[in-house]
Amino acid sequence: LTFGASSGFMFAAGLADPGGVPVSAAQRAQRAQVERVSTAIEERLDELAVKAAVLSQQGRHSEAVLFLREGKALYLEQQRRFPDGFCTACVHLRPPRTHHCRITDRCVARYDHYCCYIGNSVGHNNYRWFFGFVWATALHAALVLTASASRLLLLAASLLAHHDPHHGPVRPHAHSHEAAAAYYGDASPPPPPPLPRPSALVCGRAALEAARTCPVAMLLCLYCAAVSALLVGFGSFHALLISRNLTTYEHIKQLYKGEDGVVRNPFDRGLLGNWAEASSRRHPPASAHTRLRTLSSSSLPQFRNH
Repeated sequence: LTFGASSGFMFAAGLADPGGVPVSAAQRAQRAQVERVSTAIEERLDELAVKAAVLSQQGRHSEAVLFLREGKALYLEQQRRFPDGFCTACVHLRPPRTHHCRITDRCVARYDHYCCYIGNSVGHNNYRWFFGFVWATALHAALVLTASASRLLLLAASLLAHHDPHHGPVRPHAHSHEAAAAYYGDASPPPPPPLPRPSALVCGRAALEAARTCPVAMLLCLYCAAVSALLVGFGSFHALLISRNLTTYEHIKQLYKGEDGVVRNPFDRGLLGNWAEASSRRHPPASAHTRLRTLSSSSLPQFRNH
């Protein structure tokens, strides 16, 4: 049951659309040109900053000011052409909380991260399936761990039951009951004397013998213990993110952390509201926030050489 739930959540998260922002063919056609313009502006800004720093160290402050002014003008031009939230790969303005996934090469609404286990980005539309996949897999690993550990404990208990405190583990004789009945006749044989409680060393030897007898169960115990511990920690981390209405990307980048070190998330709707939003399929239509950025071949400003 848990394996079926884990597989179902995995396929649902992997095959579902994570919330990709639609991109037209015209926007895709302008991608190379936009990236070329953006790269040229970035390189020119770096070049101006280096020249201004060198001239300042040489005491030529008047010439350094000229480079700084040109850099400021170029920076303002960059902000006009490529404002905050503009994706140069998809050639559009991204909706709020939308980020570009480099692996799937598309902008995803409420982008969390890319998961290699489901082979898909984790976004608004498939986040609930990914969350279920993590916890279903953790539960399945815990159940396999419990079954494997129970197998080893039963085997170790069987070895301890046939343990002779003076000669170590013994095998029960196949005809012991028949021999006792022939010796005592119809009378019931006296109960055997209670064996002394095995020491910790004896219990350890029985556990090692059980692991040697059934190595598959031992390997499953080690593997499932590590997997279940990692997944429980990972699932708890995402439960905390849902409670705060944050994504993994926003948490790592510290997007809502102020200068005073306090996180002020404008999308926080309270505990119940955050969980309701995470489990909902509705999100703002991405196409309403996108617009085409037309750039001609002469859009790159002419740089002066000093």
